[in-house]
Amino acid sequence: MPSSALAAVGQVIAVDVIADAGAQPVDAVELYLDFDPALLQAVDASGAPVTAVQPGTALPAVLLNRVDPAWGWIDFVAASAGGTAASGQLVVARLRFKVLGAGQTAVRFSFSDWRPTDAAYAGESVLGAAAAARVRAAEEVIYLPIVMRR
Repeated sequence: MPSSALAAVGQVIAVDVIADAGAQPVDAVELYLDFDPALLQAVDASGAPVTAVQPGTALPAVLLNRVDPAWGWIDFVAASAGGTAASGQLVVARLRFKVLGAGQTAVRFSFSDWRPTDAAYAGESVLGAAAAARVRAAEEVIYLPIVMRR
């Protein structure tokens, strides 16, 4: 996921969840994310609320894909089809959020006992590290032109 994003209230932002596997083969990903439902709402590209996220193409067999808007949870599990593992930079899923209020929040990986994020190959965990995406929202975001002196 990107490390941070700045958005205006009402804006839709896209967040790609990327597994940077390098040469390590990956044949399954369990992705459990937590977000603040008071500040972010999972939506589609047009801004309509969703109950699932957009899967990536690297692991095409989607076994679980749900959004719980009340709790601020995203649960997503995908695996390789036909036993062919993926490697390199894998887009696991694309998330879109509508910013509901001003403030600072994060989209975090869950590592609880019952919602553990993991990446695996042949049934063994290969997850190294995971980082949250930070979102800072303002009532308005104003982009000013760059003025350069000669």
